Amino acid sequence: MSTEERLSEIEYQKKRMELNRRFVEMYEDEVSYILEQKEDIEIMEKLSGEEAKLISEEARKYNRIFARIFYDSAGGRVSDEEFLPLWEREEEIRQGLSRIQSLEGEKKQIEKEISVQEDEERDLKRKEREFHGKFINRRAYFLSSLIMALTAAGLGAAAVFYFELRLSVSLWPAAAAVFGAAVILLILRTRKKKAAEKKKMYHMVRNHKETSGRRLKSEYDTIVNDLEFCREKYQVLFGYISEEQWKLFEFCAKVAAELNCSEELSAQRKTFVSAMEQCGMHAPQAWCYYPKAIYDIPKRINRMEWLSGRQNICEQAMVQHERAIRNNLLE
Repeated sequence: MSTEERLSEIEYQKKRMELNRRFVEMYEDEVSYILEQKEDIEIMEKLSGEEAKLISEEARKYNRIFARIFYDSAGGRVSDEEFLPLWEREEEIRQGLSRIQSLEGEKKQIEKEISVQEDEERDLKRKEREFHGKFINRRAYFLSSLIMALTAAGLGAAAVFYFELRLSVSLWPAAAAVFGAAVILLILRTRKKKAAEKKKMYHMVRNHKETSGRRLKSEYDTIVNDLEFCREKYQVLFGYISEEQWKLFEFCAKVAAELNCSEELSAQRKTFVSAMEQCGMHAPQAWCYYPKAIYDIPKRINRMEWLSGRQNICEQAMVQHERAIRNNLLE
């Protein structure tokens, strides 16, 4: 493995570790949110009669206002059981879906750029090899011609001295031969130099392309990791939302908009939250989406069981990512 490949692998492993840390943080936050609700249920069980009556009355008022607006808006197309989980995470879900679409678009674009980049790199490597071959051949021609010229000059000089030829007789042919050899050598040297320059140019361009390719690959890995994060979040964190509920998401968003615009519901929500805060509850906002669990004991028990199930799922996923971090550190 080359140094560049090793550095790329190290960078990739760092990104994978960072991704696993993001997963761990996400699941820790979710487990913390779940535990707050479970603690609230325990607090409900220990409330005094007056406190229990207070939050029960406020929860009933809030639920009556919610039900009136909800059923008018939904028109029976969706039940409150299907709607409330989507309403609770509506903004988070909407942002996540938008993020996934954006990342998928960026991923496709970078894949195209990487494909073009790889084609250009292959073409540059081919041209570099081609001019490297030309450079080797032309250098060989130049050296061969130079050696032959020097040999011929040496033999000519030896002949002049050995046969005692008159200098005036041998000078002009020798000068012509030297001039011709010099011209040939100059031409060969120029061609060799051009081949070397071309080879160097293609080598520099290829290095630049490889650097750009590594940058694109790094961006691609980041996008792939972000996509993996978003998709796992939807598969695990929002795994309790059924396929039918997802199909109704846009419709539920319109219903949620009407609920959020209701001044009457907003005012009662504030009163309801304030009452829960007075009773020492940790996640009062969460119970605005499940008000029946405040005054309906069976629904409260079901909510507790549901929260425990979600906690187990999140903790198992968190353990897997913590194990991946440890394995990465040991490598």
